[in-house]
Amino acid sequence: MDRVNLADLAELADLADLAHPPPSLPAFGVYQDCLCNARARRALMSGTGARAPLRWPRAIATLRGCRSAFETRRMQDAAHPGVENRIMLEALCSQASCSSGLWWARLLLSAFLAALFLQSGLDKVVDKQGNLDWLTGHFAKSPFAGYVPTLLNVVTGVELLAGAFSALGFVAIVVSGSTGPAFTGALFSGVALVMLFVGQRMAKDYAGAAVLVPYFLTSLMAILLFS
Repeated sequence: MDRVNLADLAELADLADLAHPPPSLPAFGVYQDCLCNARARRALMSGTGARAPLRWPRAIATLRGCRSAFETRRMQDAAHPGVENRIMLEALCSQASCSSGLWWARLLLSAFLAALFLQSGLDKVVDKQGNLDWLTGHFAKSPFAGYVPTLLNVVTGVELLAGAFSALGFVAIVVSGSTGPAFTGALFSGVALVMLFVGQRMAKDYAGAAVLVPYFLTSLMAILLFS
């Protein structure tokens, strides 16, 4: 990549100066500007050091896109002054990589689900016979009594998928901010927990079923947060 000239450097400085919107802008415009400025700071940080001139074109491209999105939202605010709150909520989702708090929440939630389901699924693989013996007795008086081995395999597979996709989601969030794998992991997590909940209810282990509720609510929160 060729080194940028002084004009590029001047544009970079101009694009990064997003922190002082005019007072005539609607409240949402200021909010969107703060989101964009967070992205601008990261772009500038990536353009520092000895190799900074080689990274400036990427920073310029990032900031151009941010300014374009900001101008589009500002025009929408002006055309539809009554929908600022809805647009703000949409921006919070679409501009999630600009929000450090949301980024950390997604990162930690994907790590939590990865640890939860990888440990649970791998335990069922490593100690399959022990789990099978316990579950056979647990479901002895339930309609699932004759299907325990098959159901154990199904639950194990779903838990491993939930853990694996959540772990991939953790990496994707760190590397690119993408939440696609984490969203898939959250879906598998919800499915696994519903299966476990149904099993506990059918076995009339109501206390065990109640313990699963906070985990299920966490998976629902993850689905919303990653969507």
